[in-house]
Amino acid sequence: MLDPFLLLLARAALGGLMLAAALHKIGDPVRFAGAVDGYRLVPAPLVRPTAWTIMLAELAAALAVLWPFGIAWRTGLGGVAMLMSLYTAAIAINLLRGRGNVDCGCMGFGAGKRIRWAMVWRGGGLAAVSALAALAPVAARRLLWIDWFGVGAGLLCLVLLYLAFDAIIATPLRENTR
Repeated sequence: MLDPFLLLLARAALGGLMLAAALHKIGDPVRFAGAVDGYRLVPAPLVRPTAWTIMLAELAAALAVLWPFGIAWRTGLGGVAMLMSLYTAAIAINLLRGRGNVDCGCMGFGAGKRIRWAMVWRGGGLAAVSALAALAPVAARRLLWIDWFGVGAGLLCLVLLYLAFDAIIATPLRENTR
């Protein structure tokens, strides 16, 4: 049984991540299409439609996860799990091909953010958390004011951890010069 506090925290974090990613990509669809093309996984004529499909899927998943009524969030979290699995597979395929110089297509196109194995592990972890939150039964417990405070504090901590991890994996490894 998943505690409603943990579910709300997961929904806020994953929905916020997908919303930020979608808005970033929609803000510069041409550059995102270039990032999609860089993975060399779809034929050239399908790059733009694929990019738009990804952008709209991210936006739909984010809105469903964040929607406060009903159980649309389950479908949204399932969508997040599928998108994260897709991204993880695309990165892993390119790394296995020896193509680590691909722009990840994440936030900050062309910022030197190249794909790395750490992104595969992060994406797999986010996919797993999304799937678990989508499928797990939720305990019947009313949220208290302290839960809402905890979600806010927890979300801040998760955002900071995500940004720190993102900065670490974006930093090129230096060889020992001794």
